Amino acid sequence: MLQTAIEQTTNTVGTGTYELTAPTNALRTSFLTGVGNGGDVWYRCESDAAWEEGYGTVTAGTPDTLTRNVHRSSNANAAINWSAGVKRIYCSPDGQALRFGGVGAVPSAGGTANAQAIVHKPPLLVLRPGMTGAHTVTTTNTGAVTLAIDGLGAQPLRRANGTDFGLGELIAGQTIRWVWTGTEFRVLSDINRRDLGRELLASVAMAGSSGVEVTIPSGFDLLEVAVEGARVGSGSLLQVFLQAKVGGSWLTGPSGQYFDARTFNAASTGWVQQSYADAGIATYLGWIGGTNNDPLNAMTTLLNCAGNSYADRAHVMTRSLSNAEGGYGWSEMFAGGHVALGANQRIEAIRITDPGRAYTGGRLLIMGARR
Repeated sequence: MLQTAIEQTTNTVGTGTYELTAPTNALRTSFLTGVGNGGDVWYRCESDAAWEEGYGTVTAGTPDTLTRNVHRSSNANAAINWSAGVKRIYCSPDGQALRFGGVGAVPSAGGTANAQAIVHKPPLLVLRPGMTGAHTVTTTNTGAVTLAIDGLGAQPLRRANGTDFGLGELIAGQTIRWVWTGTEFRVLSDINRRDLGRELLASVAMAGSSGVEVTIPSGFDLLEVAVEGARVGSGSLLQVFLQAKVGGSWLTGPSGQYFDARTFNAASTGWVQQSYADAGIATYLGWIGGTNNDPLNAMTTLLNCAGNSYADRAHVMTRSLSNAEGGYGWSEMFAGGHVALGANQRIEAIRITDPGRAYTGGRLLIMGARR
């Protein structure tokens, strides 16, 4: 929006788009040279009798032109209805620009979801610490992100605290503002963080596989694991379980690892408590398949899943919302348990156990909250 030594003249009459003539002398630059075709720029146009300030878009042509978006003028801040004669027009910052920044289109990111790139008109020639800018995300990211500005090279684009973005945190259509620190771009505030700090860690289709496994990044104290619409092919009724990996091993209890206490809402008797069972497998998610091929929908919360300097437990709470299988009459279910964590241990991965047949539908979604 701002560039030095731009000055031309115009013979424009009326309130329409400015037609630009040559620069006033060899020490001045044209709007087209300084800003580029399609670039936005602040201007001031003046004659002996009137003046006008605003911003516009430069278009190459014969002659080059500049559109008019008037901010202030000697005509009660409306566009000047210019009479015949030569007017001086040059790049000059409006007071609003100095107070609040440039006006014009925020660039949209090109490149890819994780290697974003933006272009300015005129281009930025060098990055200096403290520079700020903004752009609109075009494609939702799937991992750590870099940003390249005006061909100056790809640099890390990170959260306000300097950590890399996780899957799905920079959302298509979202406009972010950042600052260059000298080594990386940092967003000025983590407006992209969802649901009070939760981050989407994985969204995995279950169809076509017999078991689903997801690695959990370090630094999370809370996990929410959702199974949505899981199905398997026809056959006998199956039980589905969630397992965790700690210290490089999949835990299968029951010695201080997984316990499984269930409460079923039986249609005929109300809530029914079932004692600890299947502790040697994992935490219970529900039934799937069988005569009605009912889909399984379950939500599991794991509290305190990040290890620390002392032994602790990750407390597991599961609610199955569609554990309804003909003949059993269960409309929903709760299961509770815990995972033993040694000093400085954490949950490294989770998986849905192999039910013996491939899933024909469903999705596994994992959200995490950082410590």
